[in-house]
Amino acid sequence: MRNKITIFGGTSGLAKKVIPDLESYGFNVNALSSKECDVRDYDSVFNQVKESDISLYFSVVNYDNLISNLVDEQIDHSIDVNIKGFINVSRAVSQCYSQKKYGRLIYISSILSSSPIKGTSIYSSSKSFCDTMIKVFAQENGKYGVTANSIQLGYFDGGLTYKVPEGILESVKKNIPNKRFGNINELSSMINHIIQNEYLNGSIIKLTGGLN
Repeated sequence: MRNKITIFGGTSGLAKKVIPDLESYGFNVNALSSKECDVRDYDSVFNQVKESDISLYFSVVNYDNLISNLVDEQIDHSIDVNIKGFINVSRAVSQCYSQKKYGRLIYISSILSSSPIKGTSIYSSSKSFCDTMIKVFAQENGKYGVTANSIQLGYFDGGLTYKVPEGILESVKKNIPNKRFGNINELSSMINHIIQNEYLNGSIIKLTGGLN
């Protein structure tokens, strides 16, 4: 079984919570913080990817700010982690996994990729950028047994959802057809499903409880 998973941005939020489930499925998980692997540094990324079979990209920077109020530091930091970081991981995965004739690249996206809200301009746009990257990656690497898929998350019990004011969260919950937030087991089981199914490739999977 190809079972070595590297999780970029894997020591906090939802990423940290999925680790026990992934390990229970039999995976050997290497969860990396930004200090352990700076996704902006290609050599650092490459050295981690070459030791794994599956790469999950959770790393993200989000500044809740209107476009008119964005400052250079916020712009640069967001683009470096959200976009350049994912490009680095995608490059490394393509180069390393194609040689092994096996691999999985899974990007953790957001419902905001297709349904953005104000104050999330760079965050939402970077998610859309990476969702498109996933589709191109699949076209280029599927012949090597290397697949790429994206999971567009709705509101889950953890991660950035905790930063939303309680009153707004209750309003959001009413608009979700399932009338609840997603749980960690549902995310980890989706990750496992993607890993096990090689014919699932280049897909943007909405895990939102029906919320669009």
